[in-house]
Amino acid sequence: MSEPRFLVVRLGSLGDIVHTFPAVAGLRESFPNAEIVWLTHPRWKELVDSSELATDIWEIDTRSYRSLREIIGRTRKRRFTIAIDYQGLWKSAALPFFGDVSRRVGFSSQTIREFGAPILYTDRVRITKIHIADQNGELSLCAGARSAGLRIATARSATRSGTLSVCVAS
Repeated sequence: MSEPRFLVVRLGSLGDIVHTFPAVAGLRESFPNAEIVWLTHPRWKELVDSSELATDIWEIDTRSYRSLREIIGRTRKRRFTIAIDYQGLWKSAALPFFGDVSRRVGFSSQTIREFGAPILYTDRVRITKIHIADQNGELSLCAGARSAGLRIATARSATRSGTLSVCVAS
């Protein structure tokens, strides 16, 4: 069986992305050869890149119709096996839905921040953990990861003198 193709949806913000790293690290450890495409706002591309967890990073500006249309088209062409929405908003849930990803994992209505968004998921995860990093890990487990999260350290940025180094333990 071939490795799955994951679409990770976590558009922003800094802390939320950092709290998603352990869950995506669990995916990477479980599926070392899998394609993991991370969908994020352009502002956070360097941060996501520093984790070295994604095989590709797609930038999206959700306020731009052109950007939305482009990403939905690219998503349809790539034919992802699973999309995991670590954000839990209508805008993040809609991207894999309109991108024709057949399996879409997200938070259940008991956990989600925006009412109704779970209707766009095929797999709704009822969260049992308190911390968001652990909750993200529960989504990864539902998507097939063997581990809910791992300790990760970001790579140092060569583009800036003030290097970025973040460590997250889950």
